[in-house]
Amino acid sequence: MKIIKNCTDVVYLSIFSRLIIFIILAIWPLELSSNRFISPLKFNDWVDFETYNNYFNNIKYFFFNYQYFFSNYDFLYTFPGPIFPILLHTFDYKPGNTLLFSGILVTLETLATIKWSKLINLNFKKFWVYLFILNPVTIYISYLVSPDIIFYFVFTYFYISIINDHSKIKIIFFFLILSLIKPHGLFFIPFIFFLIRRNLKRYFFPLFFLIIFLFFYYLAYAIDPMLGTSKAHFAYDFSILFSKIKELFFFKESESLYLKQFYLIKFSMSSVLVIGCIYSLRNNYNVLLIIPYILIILAMYYPTWRYIFFFTPIFYINFIYLITFIKSIINFK
Repeated sequence: MKIIKNCTDVVYLSIFSRLIIFIILAIWPLELSSNRFISPLKFNDWVDFETYNNYFNNIKYFFFNYQYFFSNYDFLYTFPGPIFPILLHTFDYKPGNTLLFSGILVTLETLATIKWSKLINLNFKKFWVYLFILNPVTIYISYLVSPDIIFYFVFTYFYISIINDHSKIKIIFFFLILSLIKPHGLFFIPFIFFLIRRNLKRYFFPLFFLIIFLFFYYLAYAIDPMLGTSKAHFAYDFSILFSKIKELFFFKESESLYLKQFYLIKFSMSSVLVIGCIYSLRNNYNVLLIIPYILIILAMYYPTWRYIFFFTPIFYINFIYLITFIKSIINFK
């Protein structure tokens, strides 16, 4: 018999806490640095914003970009996933017209939080649920006006489909959406092929052509790392690799809202993520989903915490499992 817990309070707390923060930041914008604010009423043109904002101007040169590459072994333009630029254009995000799109991003983060909170609520005490709802990482990301929070929202349904209904069609669909949001979605390919290994004949060719199309679409994004230019930041030795891993998990001092002011919060949160990440690897699905993704990030990108923050709920849940396991051992003794 399926256990059903009342999660009305989870929904109310998630919505109410986000609404209060939204109103406070609308009235009193939080200044990160000169002309950089966290507020639904402030225009946010950082976190690679120009790349997405210029998408429709640059996409006209898509084929010329490849002609130029074959002549000069370099690209003039990079083309991000089309979903975020389409949303920016649809909701006309610009100075003086930021409220609607900011509200949509906060709403997506709230819905994802509710989805994860319900999952946590089925297995753990309310204390852990409330602590997750008040996690500042995803709240902060939702105000950056970037594709990251949209990626987090879709990844939520991608992962929960994996652990709940196991529908391969649904999982592949969410994989496609993730790949159209950011090139990082393609890093889940090893897991997808593991997932369809028993139905390889049925899914192989459509998935193969889809991946080939996405690979060439994102080639301009990847070519600098592939050629080893200044953007690659390959891990040439252990010291660089360690530095990149530390930055990936423990966050860069210059990139987070609370690093300089709340170092203890940062360190505590990072420690939870690292411990949860390690413990999560006892599950085969998590190994195949997380490890290839992180290894590709370490090899091809200059890692920042935004690249893995959407794993936060998985790491958090597994941290709770570890704490519960340790408590059971202590109680047994």
